[in-house]
Amino acid sequence: MKSPNQELKRSFYTLEMFVEPGGARMSFRFVLTEWERVRQVLASYLTAQSEDPEPGLELLLDYGTALVLQTYQAGVRTQRLDLRPFVSVRIQGYEPFALSAWDGMTAFQVENSPARLAKPDDFEECLEQLTAAGPLVWTALLNWAGIEAEALTGNLLRPGERVKLFASYENREVRGEYGAYESEQDFFKAQPAWHNLSALEQWTDEQGWDALDEALVAQRQQAAEAEASHKKQRELAYLDEFNALLKLAEQQSEQEQFAAAIGTLDEAFALARPEGVLVLVDRDVIHNNHAYYYYRLGQPETALRELDELLADRPVCALAHHTRAEVLVALGRYPEALASIERAIKLHKSSKAMQAYRREILQLLK
Repeated sequence: MKSPNQELKRSFYTLEMFVEPGGARMSFRFVLTEWERVRQVLASYLTAQSEDPEPGLELLLDYGTALVLQTYQAGVRTQRLDLRPFVSVRIQGYEPFALSAWDGMTAFQVENSPARLAKPDDFEECLEQLTAAGPLVWTALLNWAGIEAEALTGNLLRPGERVKLFASYENREVRGEYGAYESEQDFFKAQPAWHNLSALEQWTDEQGWDALDEALVAQRQQAAEAEASHKKQRELAYLDEFNALLKLAEQQSEQEQFAAAIGTLDEAFALARPEGVLVLVDRDVIHNNHAYYYYRLGQPETALRELDELLADRPVCALAHHTRAEVLVALGRYPEALASIERAIKLHKSSKAMQAYRREILQLLK
């Protein structure tokens, strides 16, 4: 009979998250036999880092936390993958970027905008820029489909069995068992605190896995709620700025500064690209006004083209039909103007202004 301390030729994975000695001095090593558990542990680790935003981001980017997956088949290491190229970081307000691209980056791309934020060489200065507008919020995105990990074959490692494995943090072969290890301290705990990855040491029973599953569900829910809140706040901020531009355009038109009003609305349209913003305002009126300003600026052909585009998409917009009638009158196309105003009246029968304008056009046709 084999001794319980004898190393066996088993198949297993090791997942390592560590910072090289001399940096932040952090190292976790997980010895597992189920691919789903590998995914859960890595997702849990990255989620935990994002919940402590500034130190977590510094550990991941500035200190360059290594993420290494190794596959052992029958006691022989057959694969070693650097997982950093499969992870990207999404900082609130900026486009995602690949974790492995950090060292070569010179700027952050602002979300939904051509603007960029310069990335200082000093990470503390970088954090100051990222937190200038509010609390730092970020998430890690994993491209699991790109990770081509080998499926385990043969006899899988079981709790209590000892194997040899290569520990990247220590850069040497060590002995280990199924479970989790904190290499810096090299001690085990029977009752790990599942909400705190720094306390994860070793587990062998299903109760521990159930606790980790519950913690992961709670973390995903919290991340989803934070993302939904961020999206709502972002849309409201855009909407405030959008409405301010609409008010400015209205003031400019009242002062007959129609070229300025057109430029202000163009700025509003560019700002309102994020999904959901234009849904919250009367876009038909805004597009109609944009065309009307061209008409008042002495460019009726441009105004007519914009109105026709609007009505092709929104044929029930009575205001656009009315404005179109005004433009056609300016072009001397009275029969078409009459047809447009009558269409507007059919859609908005109670408008006395439209009825009065129809009578004006009828006078022009005599």
